[in-house]
Parts: sequence; C-alpha cells; structure tokens
Amino acid sequence: MKGETEKIAACDTCGLVQQIGHVPEGSVANCARCGFRLGYRRPNSRQRTLAFALAALILYFPSNIYPIVTAEYHGQHSETTIRMMRFGKWKNTCKTPCL
Repeated sequence: MKGETEKIAACDTCGLVQQIGHVPEGSVANCARCGFRLGYRRPNSRQRTLAFALAALILYFPSNIYPIVTAEYHGQHSETTIRMMRFGKWKNTCKTPCL
C-alpha cells in the first residue's frame, strides 16, 4: 500500500492528480497539464493531522464558553458566545441547526 501512494502526486497549481514513475535523486517531476513542479506527501502528515485535530478538539469547548462579541450601547452591556449565536439563530430563523 505504501509503495502505491508514493507513485501518486498532485499538482499544487492545477490540481491534476497523476501517477508517476520512478524519479531519479535530484530530479523533479513536472505536471503533465501545466508543467509546474509536482508535490508529494509531506513527511509526518498523519502525525500533523492528528495534532491539529486534537488541538481543535481541545479548543472547541473554551471557544463556546468565552464571549466573542462584547457590545455596550447606551450603558447596557451585552456579551455573545458562539453557542448563544447558534441557538439565537435557531430560535429566530433557522429550522435546521445553524453552525
């Protein structure tokens, strides 16, 4: 499985995904459509993806608790969190969950 995915490369410019053969050391494979240099899978991409997903999960709960909008109008103070905006939109307009 690992050998098959190493033969696949995607062009960063036009998005063409193509299968390539062996590329000698020091050489670069170019896109068949636009001629741009092809990119390969970045090293440790799975570990990075897991780290970003874990960070998002950890930061999700505080982001729903702390206010993101604070307004003061004629002496009245109002704070709104993401959660309050979501449920407020549900109550006023949406019939499906609004994110």
